[in-house]
Amino acid sequence: MNTVSRPIRAGTILAALDIGSSKIGCLIVELGASSNSPYCLANARVLGVGYQRSRGLKGGIVLDPRAVEHSIRGAVDKAERQAGRSIDELYVSMNTGRIRSQNYGVMLELAGAKIKASHVDKLLRKGWDHVAHSPQAILHARNTGFAIDGDIGIKKPEGFSGQNLFADFHVVSADLAPMRQLLSCVEDSYLSPVSVVAAPYASALATMRAREANEGVAIIDLGGGTSSLAVFAGGEFIFANSIAKGGIAISAALSRRFGMSWRDAERLKLHIGKKSEHRQEYPKGAELIKRQLIGIFLHQKKKMMQAGFAFDAARVIVLTGGGALFHDAPSLAAEVFGKPVRVGVPAAVSGMPPQLVNPAFSALWGIIASQNIAHEELATRFAGSLGHRSGGSLARFGNWLSHLAD
Repeated sequence: MNTVSRPIRAGTILAALDIGSSKIGCLIVELGASSNSPYCLANARVLGVGYQRSRGLKGGIVLDPRAVEHSIRGAVDKAERQAGRSIDELYVSMNTGRIRSQNYGVMLELAGAKIKASHVDKLLRKGWDHVAHSPQAILHARNTGFAIDGDIGIKKPEGFSGQNLFADFHVVSADLAPMRQLLSCVEDSYLSPVSVVAAPYASALATMRAREANEGVAIIDLGGGTSSLAVFAGGEFIFANSIAKGGIAISAALSRRFGMSWRDAERLKLHIGKKSEHRQEYPKGAELIKRQLIGIFLHQKKKMMQAGFAFDAARVIVLTGGGALFHDAPSLAAEVFGKPVRVGVPAAVSGMPPQLVNPAFSALWGIIASQNIAHEELATRFAGSLGHRSGGSLARFGNWLSHLAD
């Protein structure tokens, strides 16, 4: 992965919007000089932050557009008032439309020629053409490495010679219709989405360490309506997944089991999850929460193992999202995955309110981090290929909804 920071000038103002099933958050940041680490923004300064209870969404799917718009506007208004400025454009993170992950490779015959930049460009274009006309929304499409005649792990092939040049790619996609609906809510809130970042990718950037990304790490974001997964290895983003089950489902299970209101079930969940002694007060509730969390972890483990490489690639598990605050979550994850587990929290920066140094806000901060590193998205490189029903047009350029309506 190319981890050289983008030439974003100090003083640049960026706004992020994280649309979740339990809350919607908005963050306005002034960037400072780029940090040496591509995974953090140590010199950034928080200007404003706002968050609102999410309404009208279930599992990332829009059920009530007006309610979603109201929640978006409420979060943005709070951030704007705190920042003392209004925003029109923002970067969006969402976890909707059954996020999928695909890895594939393409080849270019060289006949012994010395590899030039034109060869690399041609090969990358072949990689982009593989998904450019996909019926899915392509959130991320990235080259993850090269190989020459079987020699793998090459980052910059220019200057080498060989018979065949290979390139590997990782694509993250989502169903088009749910994403279109969610983006319509953003635009109907008088805001312009500049790009969309997959929520698991954003959470990973906010919480993983550079060493972990190189050695292998799986980041699990335990959200309200969804639980998402991102795997990095060799410095590359290699796998992603999302399931429509999170903290809200745990509250619903408690409500059904004990015949209480959803609000009382939510209070009970938080009470049991905070301290170990509370589990002794409500042993049946604690056992139910434990089973629910194990179910989420087993599902993600199954997806990683089905991918054929993601499970073995991850040497460490990082838990983030609001569900990571459950007292037993790390130990349960360690039991299921058989790997070291830690809780990932966004690093504090200047002007960052204490409540934002919290796993529940990882994706929000990760949106900003994603704009500060050069990850060479194929859709950006081959802008001329856009305009089809692909996430390249959706994820990187204006007139999103007109493209999606084609």
